[in-house]
Order: sequence, then C-alpha cells, then structure tokens
Amino acid sequence: MTMRTYKNPYPDSEDAVEIRFDHCREDIAKAAQEYWREMTEAELDDLQEEIMRALAVSEWQNIWLTSAAFITVLAYHFHD
Repeated sequence: MTMRTYKNPYPDSEDAVEIRFDHCREDIAKAAQEYWREMTEAELDDLQEEIMRALAVSEWQNIWLTSAAFITVLAYHFHD
C-alpha cells in the first residue's frame, strides 16, 4: 500500500498542526502541549490508535489541522 502525503492547506497559518503516521504519538503530544494541555500516556495511546487507524484507512500518511480543529478533536474525544 502506498500512502499519500497531504499538503498543508494552511500555508499562511502559524498554528497548523501536522500529525504524521510515522511520528503520530510525538506529533500529538507536542501539539497538545502547545495548544491544549499535557496528555497522559493513556490518553496518548488512545488518540494515537484512533488517528493511526483513520490515516491507514484513508491511505494518507499525514493530516493537517488548524490548532482550533485539533483542540476540538481533543475536547470531543476526551469529554466526560
């Protein structure tokens, strides 16, 4: 399977978040700490699994989000 690379649709934005398949956990942790809060290991495990599954199914090797979209995903995923 050849995975496609998604180009940054926000080239003029300083707060675009890229999450790469091969660096998923690190990218999530870095962006979460910068734009939301530090995540627990269990939270990182959970979100990494979900994002990697979505990327694999779509055959993309990365995804780009604005920081606002990233925060929305985190808030939705971890709401009580």
